[in-house]
Amino acid sequence: MSRWTILPEAPADAPALHALTIAAFRRASEANVLASHRTYDPAYEAQLSLVAWAEDHIIGHVLFTPATVRLAGADVSAVAVGPVTVAPHWQRQGVGAALMEAGHARARERGATLAFLIGHPSYYPRLGYEPLFGFCQAPLTPERLPPGTEPLLCRPVAITDGPWLAAQHRREWQDVDFAWMRGGELGAWTVPGAETVLWWTRDGRRAAYTQKSADGQRCLVVADDAALARQVLLTLRPPRLDHHPHGWLARTVLPELGCVASVARAAPCMARALVPSALDAVRDGWSRDAVPGSTTFPVSFLAF
Repeated sequence: MSRWTILPEAPADAPALHALTIAAFRRASEANVLASHRTYDPAYEAQLSLVAWAEDHIIGHVLFTPATVRLAGADVSAVAVGPVTVAPHWQRQGVGAALMEAGHARARERGATLAFLIGHPSYYPRLGYEPLFGFCQAPLTPERLPPGTEPLLCRPVAITDGPWLAAQHRREWQDVDFAWMRGGELGAWTVPGAETVLWWTRDGRRAAYTQKSADGQRCLVVADDAALARQVLLTLRPPRLDHHPHGWLARTVLPELGCVASVARAAPCMARALVPSALDAVRDGWSRDAVPGSTTFPVSFLAF
């Protein structure tokens, strides 16, 4: 008989899960991400947030998040995995593996065909995961950029911006494997504390949405006008953009800034098929030296 029981997260579990996550990771970042995701992300499902109990104590937790990702030019039903948390004194006893398998089964029942994560490459392959995508980047040299010439206004993202953001995001990432398609809900684009803003021209045109990392070193851009997107970048002058070479920004905006996007396969970027043949197209692409994909996690997953 198992020494623990696995149940969906209940509202009363939140304080204990916050404490557990901090104790397991020995920092607050993952706990803050979990709280942000639970509160703001429209994709959060309590039935896919699984908690391991030993008697009356929470000893582990895993979050599975429904995601629509691009794979071989099509939308695919998937789940993103993480964080995965086990109490320090219960680690290496099978709790994490049991949580993962329970989550895989629930996700499969809900129609997900694959699971993906960014995690430790020596652990997750034991659970059927394999490296299949990577990280992309486009380095800028801020000191070599000319000054911007378009005066811009900076405003918070509003609910009415959602459809425009979702449409431009799809155009940017539709040709990139493992790109996570965001919807038009406000929680997909902004949460309190995140460096997410919308830039406007003085005559009322949207110039671009930007999502910056906490250290200001990385930036994601959503836009539909190449000239205005360049003006936003000349205003922000970020050292690096998280954009894929197959994306709209890399093809139409970055060349005039002397910036070239690249992507590299990375061992921590892993996926597992939940149904047979779900990942065959990706493996076939690798055999033809295809450019690897890149996951774009929603803002609620950022560690502030």
